[in-house]
Amino acid sequence: MYLGISQAAISSVLVRDDAGTQRPVYYVSRALRGAELRYSPTEKAIFVMDTTSKKLGHYFQAHPVRVLTNQPLEAVLRASGSGSGLIKWSTRLSQYNVQFKPRPAIKGQALTAREATELARSDEDDWWTLSTDGSSGPKGCGGGVVLVTPEGFRTYYALCFHFKLSNNEADNEALLGGLRLALGLRASKVRVRCDSRLLVGQVNGEFEANEERMRRYRDVVLQLLGQLTLYEILQYKRTGTLPADEADAKAVKWRSPTYVLLGDTLYKRSYNGSVLRCLYPEEAKFVKEKIHEGTCAAHQGAFATARRALLQGYFWPKMAKECAEYARGCPTCQHFHAEPGRLATSYTPISTVIPFSRWGIDIVGALPMGSAKRKYIMVAIDYFTKWVEVEPLATITSTRCTKFIRRNILYRFGVPMQIISDKRRQFESKEFKAFCDQWYIKHTRVTVAYPQANGQVENANRIIVDGIKKNLGAAGGTWVEELDTVLWVYRTTPRRATRETPFALVNGFEARAPTEAVIPSYRVSMYDPDLNEGTPRR
Repeated sequence: MYLGISQAAISSVLVRDDAGTQRPVYYVSRALRGAELRYSPTEKAIFVMDTTSKKLGHYFQAHPVRVLTNQPLEAVLRASGSGSGLIKWSTRLSQYNVQFKPRPAIKGQALTAREATELARSDEDDWWTLSTDGSSGPKGCGGGVVLVTPEGFRTYYALCFHFKLSNNEADNEALLGGLRLALGLRASKVRVRCDSRLLVGQVNGEFEANEERMRRYRDVVLQLLGQLTLYEILQYKRTGTLPADEADAKAVKWRSPTYVLLGDTLYKRSYNGSVLRCLYPEEAKFVKEKIHEGTCAAHQGAFATARRALLQGYFWPKMAKECAEYARGCPTCQHFHAEPGRLATSYTPISTVIPFSRWGIDIVGALPMGSAKRKYIMVAIDYFTKWVEVEPLATITSTRCTKFIRRNILYRFGVPMQIISDKRRQFESKEFKAFCDQWYIKHTRVTVAYPQANGQVENANRIIVDGIKKNLGAAGGTWVEELDTVLWVYRTTPRRATRETPFALVNGFEARAPTEAVIPSYRVSMYDPDLNEGTPRR
């Protein structure tokens, strides 16, 4: 018998030794409550033995039981000065033939399993076994998970649910925890064993889920099981082995042409020919976190998050749905969620065929005073590439405006043909007019009767201010330091008008994202310095 203890739950598994092969017989789990939460690890270990013996008394009476543990349980039970609780447990356990043995070293188990695997294991035996069970009572709910690797190693988890659940819901929660554990360990083939006939029937489609909560559990379970498809495709690409189920085998053969195996990494070919790296669940979670709320992020919506993941070279099943669920669960996004105002209207197209020939400029503010007493933002956007240039300012004089255009537009992208602005006094001054005449720039002023012409820069203003709010929360005075982060996000997010990122339209390729430094995408993995140096010369 193996014991498992945690801070709020206990569990045990009774196995039968069959010529050196351990076969599970029964699994017992229980959530701790009240004074039980204050038990020491040794007391919890003896308590789980007592709980198991009461539930499986017929096994203890008919067979000798060996308890594998590194706790000094035998010495504690025989001690004369033990507390009343330990004496009660010791009295109950003394009627059975219970032997205590130290658990073997993990290293020794690993070496033994490795030798046996190299001699006898075949590809068809690479199955993981997942056993789950859940229970609900008037004073608590819990669940247990036992995951067995193809080599025979066992992982035990006891789950304690701090919310009300029925027995069926507790079974579903335990199954979800086990599947997430298996996917996190990159299990390729999983056999699931569960004692709930209702749960198995709903997942297999034999039974219909009538209640809304049970339908949600079923959908999440099917979503996690669907992620195993990538493992099946990987196995098929690597060895040509198809799943035993006919329907699963047909699905794998139908999907496999869009996937390619390079080394040990599986990639998916996108509709535009690009190659996307397939991510495991833990990797997908890391990418979602970094894109949505990481160093270079601004709490964007589900569509933008999923689109940026694709552009950075990543793919995983149902990524759009998972990004939507992640955004809905983000407290910052819910706090700053903008309620719909006026009805949406179509943009008025402004034709331009030359990049950086037509710019819209505007001033945002006044904002909370930041460093160096800056409380305004000068914003300029190119109508062709949607590239945005910004600069925080302490004052908004005509001299500041002309200096911003000279430094951020003229000296970087050349002399524009037209600048569009509103009728602020800074843009109506003689100094600004003289500047435009000097560089032969046509200055168009937007009137109240025709506001659509300046919709581009107003949209950029709204996105920038919204990103600053989400990144800073209540700390409004440090918005100047976060402005570069928001600007990075805007430049590396596809715009709906062009379906491309401003960075790609300006530079001809996508920016290397921080996630690519941790999880290399296809272009990072295939990067060759010699080939990169030789390509421009050819």
